[in-house]
Parts: sequence; C-alpha cells; structure tokens
Amino acid sequence: MEYKVGERKYHSSDKRQTLGYALDLKHFHSASHHRVIIPVLIATNAKDTSIQLARGEANVAEVICTNGANLARIINQCESYFCGEKSLDYIAWLEAPYRPTPTIIEAAKALYANHDVRDISRSDADAVNLADTSKQLEDIITSSRLSGEKAICFVTGVPGAGKTLVGLNIATSHSNGDDDFACLYLVMGHW
Repeated sequence: MEYKVGERKYHSSDKRQTLGYALDLKHFHSASHHRVIIPVLIATNAKDTSIQLARGEANVAEVICTNGANLARIINQCESYFCGEKSLDYIAWLEAPYRPTPTIIEAAKALYANHDVRDISRSDADAVNLADTSKQLEDIITSSRLSGEKAICFVTGVPGAGKTLVGLNIATSHSNGDDDFACLYLVMGHW
C-alpha cells in the first residue's frame, strides 16, 4: 500500500510508483516470488472509485486506487478473488531475504575487483544460472572467433535475473590489451 496523505487525485506517476514497489517486492523478496502481489494506492482526499480486480503480468495485480474508506472491503474482495492462493506464513515472509539487484556501479566494482559473476549473489537468478549463461556466451564467442564469423546474442529475463552481470562478466573477460578479439556489449531495457 502506498499512501498519499492529503492527495485529491490518483496521479499516473503515483500509480507507477505503487506498481514499481509491487514489482520490486515480487522480484527481489524471495518469499514473494510465487505469490500474487496486489498494489494499492491510497490518496486520502480523493473520490472513491469502483474496484476492478485483475491479475497483471507476473502475478502482480493492476493497481487498485482508493481513498482508504473502503480498505476492509478491498482486502476482502482481494481475498475472495485470489482465493486459490496458499495461506501465508507471515513470520517466514517477514524473515525472507530481500535482495535487490546491485547497481551497475556496484556490479562493475565487484567484477573489476577480480571477482567472477558467481561471486555476486544479489540477483534473482542463482549463481549457477549466471555461470551457465556466461559459459554459453563464452562458447559462442569462441566458436565465432574460430570460424571468423560474427554473432549476436540476446540475454532476456525478469528484472534482477542478472542479465547485466552476465554482460559485464563477458565484457571484462575480453577487455585486456592482449586480446585481439573485439567484444561489444549493449544494455537495452524498457523503463
């Protein structure tokens, strides 16, 4: 729940902020990965709106807007709508780790400090998956080098999966001056 105390409108920027918090919780809090997350924007002085429950992408519901007067009803409706959910062990949920992805600067510093991608554990993917992805890319680079061909690789995944970490690992492993092979790494995202 994101409160906007004294706010009279449900601004789209506030909805995006609320959804962003829900997505962060979904992807970076280990006990929330397989749960339905329901973001609620509460603008305390806004007019009440009708409630439409809908599952969004990745089991994150669409943002519900309310002034808070009907919060108990919203919670009951959400419970009914998502009744197939397993009960929540709130103590385990509270104690579960929250591991946001390191910033690009934090990741680069770790890699440049002679660490490997397996040493960076704050990502949604586990270290084995990161190492496997890096190995696959290394194999493609080696094959391309030996055959004199060029290759383009796309690494996809949810936020926090480690795509940037894999790219940094590959880029830094081919950045020494003795390597006559040029490697280009592009970061593209959807904000």
